[in-house]
Amino acid sequence: MNDNKSHNIAAVAIAMLLVGGLVGFGIASAMDDDTSSANTSEMAPSTTTDAANLRATLQEALTEHVDLAAPALKSAATGADDTDAALAALDANSVEIAEAVNSIYDGTRDDFLALWQGHIGFFADYTNAVVAGDEDAQEQALADLNGYQDQASTFFSDANPNLDKDTLQSGLETHTNQVITIIDSFAAGDHDAAYEAQRKATDHMAGFAGTLANAIVLQFPDQF
Repeated sequence: MNDNKSHNIAAVAIAMLLVGGLVGFGIASAMDDDTSSANTSEMAPSTTTDAANLRATLQEALTEHVDLAAPALKSAATGADDTDAALAALDANSVEIAEAVNSIYDGTRDDFLALWQGHIGFFADYTNAVVAGDEDAQEQALADLNGYQDQASTFFSDANPNLDKDTLQSGLETHTNQVITIIDSFAAGDHDAAYEAQRKATDHMAGFAGTLANAIVLQFPDQF
């Protein structure tokens, strides 16, 4: 696979990270139906196809979001010494994601970066409100996250015609609820529940990687 194709695969994979655990099995079924018609006797088995690489890249990118966000929010909630470093790592990842999105959907870098950083900020607002015991601020942060779900689902359904807005929004809601559970559990000192919620959030995103890979292959068939 040449450098340009590798960059495009990684870029689309990271760009779709924001989708956060959609359930889009209709896309997966469509791809299965498509590929089942091929003459498999003429195809040598391989685990290094472009589609397989895409799936692996998606799994890494999607689960990395949880791996960075969960400890950063925990550090912020507890006032840990590594809070600034954790948030800086998360922000650097945000810039990388925005640049990757722009390499596929030209001209979207700044809008995407603002959207993505905004949603992280809403989770931080919720975290601070929980620590302060400010229920009104918690409700405002949740309302802001609901608005983000609508904006993000619109962004990605417009970018990829194989992704349904309602399904995207449902997946974003699930992801949001999982992260909120992580925050609430850490704040309450229930570390078992917090890590269980983090495992579920990671699995949710990893499971979505295959579905999203199929959607991207359908959108960019010439690259695969």
